[in-house]
Amino acid sequence: MLPNHVCRKFSDALSTELALAALGLKTGGTVQQRAERLFLTKG
Repeated sequence: MLPNHVCRKFSDALSTELALAALGLKTGGTVQQRAERLFLTKG
């Protein structure tokens, strides 16, 4: 079993990727880049 912090990090990365895909946006890049891209959609 993976440590909680590893599972949480993986879950956060997957969540941002799925959210971007649902919006029809690019899903590649680093976790930071995906988070920034997702943040830009909030308004």
